[in-house]
Amino acid sequence: MNSLNDPPKQPEFLLKSALNVSLVSVIAIVPFTVYDFYVIKNGMGFLGIIAILFCTINAVMCFKGRYSLALNLFATMPIMASCSVVAINVWGVTASFWAYPAVLTCYFVLPLHLARLANIAYLAMILPFGWYNLSPEVFARFYAVLISISIFAYLTLKEIARQHSQLHTLSITDVLTGLHNRFLLGDSLQNAINLHYSEKTPMSILMLDLDYFKKVNDQYGHDVGDDVLKEFATIMHMHLSSPDMSFRLGGEEFLILLHGADEHKAIQVAEEIRTHVQRSKLLPERALTVSIGVCELFNNAHWRDWLKQSDANLYLAKNRGRNKVIACSHR
Repeated sequence: MNSLNDPPKQPEFLLKSALNVSLVSVIAIVPFTVYDFYVIKNGMGFLGIIAILFCTINAVMCFKGRYSLALNLFATMPIMASCSVVAINVWGVTASFWAYPAVLTCYFVLPLHLARLANIAYLAMILPFGWYNLSPEVFARFYAVLISISIFAYLTLKEIARQHSQLHTLSITDVLTGLHNRFLLGDSLQNAINLHYSEKTPMSILMLDLDYFKKVNDQYGHDVGDDVLKEFATIMHMHLSSPDMSFRLGGEEFLILLHGADEHKAIQVAEEIRTHVQRSKLLPERALTVSIGVCELFNNAHWRDWLKQSDANLYLAKNRGRNKVIACSHR
């Protein structure tokens, strides 16, 4: 199962750009295909029909929200590249301009790492045809511009990918504590439910709330309160294993999703965190405590019901004097 920290494998940008490239390619190729069939009659029209067919299939799939790496890597790109190479071989310098959109197409229908390799292969493939069909002066300028466009496109798309990754990370991260925020919560809980049913893996939620935290802000100020929240997040992290996920839901309320933990194990982790917080010097003059509600995933539960049950257990822990761990078996 992919970590929710990772950015999407095929970002929305790639899906939409593949759709746009396919549509533009069809519009651009159709007139020349018709012309080749009825005027020149040199066989290029058949290659144009193949290109139109695959571009149309790709456009329809992308329009329906399905990006096919195999279709773009083994059909769309090779056909577009072949069309430009054959055109140069047939018409020489007149058709050399088709090489430029072919270079850009690599970067707009393929993931960046594959686009780079496909572009290198295309530049190597077109080299002998350009050298043979163009004069040395024209070929030198043609190939230099082609390489420049390739490098420019690669660097631009690489920067876009980097910023996309940064924005994705920011969108799922609480800036103060570095924990996940609410954005991932629903998907994370649903993934845990799916894993529970597919692999019979026990799952549990810890709902945590720092006791009387409003008084901390009132007495010491929000700067101290922010430091307390960051230290508390560090304590939580110390008691978790790699598959577990921790969230700041807002204010002083946190949630931990424990993978592979039944209620007994979840209570044990919760007690370790509660004891650690009570013994830590999060405040200079008094101890700070935390109340925790524990809920193991129950059968046929929707993630919202699972969340509500853990929240209800936290409410009981607060009502029973705070600094307590309450699970469903304690009700």
